[in-house]
Amino acid sequence: MNHHYYRKIRLLLIIGFLSLFLAGWATSRMAEAPSEAVDGSYVDKVISSGSTLAIGATTIDLEVADTIPEKIKGLSGRESLPVNTGLLFVFDKPEFHQFWMKDMLFSIDIIWISADYKVVDITKNASPETFPEFFTPREKAQYVLEVNAGFSDKKNIKIGDSVIF
Repeated sequence: MNHHYYRKIRLLLIIGFLSLFLAGWATSRMAEAPSEAVDGSYVDKVISSGSTLAIGATTIDLEVADTIPEKIKGLSGRESLPVNTGLLFVFDKPEFHQFWMKDMLFSIDIIWISADYKVVDITKNASPETFPEFFTPREKAQYVLEVNAGFSDKKNIKIGDSVIF
């Protein structure tokens, strides 16, 4: 066998190993990207605007932020939120999701809900003046519910309450 044959074999092996490495790297990068970055299809279709959820004896009408632009905007720029209504953010996994009051025109309570449907934290009376401060729950949350300021006290919502979708 000649020298050129071995060089071709070596070159093919190197290309093969590089291809496997790059394919593995690309796959791992895709696994790290949140599924919402693709199309938001991870959102449970049962939870949609017009649905309700219950925390204790309180039923809340839902608006749902289920696309990336809706999540980024949230309640920013709106004058108010209807009584007994909340904006629900649904994430594909529990994290310490951060929220801020950028471009908000009214104060809200932020109710943090775990993957097993328990209230894990409540940020009360977050006002527009707090911007650029970030609000983060004490425990990881998969759902975040924004309601009018004072709602959680008025309805006696507290950490540990069960949430039913």
